[in-house]
Amino acid sequence: MLILQECCTHPTGSYIVYAPVDELSINLLLAGGNPDHVALLPSGFTICRCGPTPTLNQDTTTDKVARNVETLVTVAFQILVDYVPTTKISVSLISIINNLIKCTSQKMIADLTTLCNP
Repeated sequence: MLILQECCTHPTGSYIVYAPVDELSINLLLAGGNPDHVALLPSGFTICRCGPTPTLNQDTTTDKVARNVETLVTVAFQILVDYVPTTKISVSLISIINNLIKCTSQKMIADLTTLCNP
């Protein structure tokens, strides 16, 4: 399994979009195969600035400069549950998906907190 990833940063925000792709599909595409036969379910997240322009605060006790920035983080997952769209989703699968979202969110918060408060 390979991960196809696109990242971008610009004045309005940053994003990372990724999709798992099996190696056979990549080899098929590299050999000139039809991309319509390769299923991609992209997931990812964006971090966008919201609110006023960031301000810098000088901490006179530590001589550190802190940047106050309000941001909005949007996380999106695409998960193939079943090929039949009318299939009912089991409660256990919903629990797995909820745990995935919760775990991902907690890790992002922990990483961003570490970056902002070294």
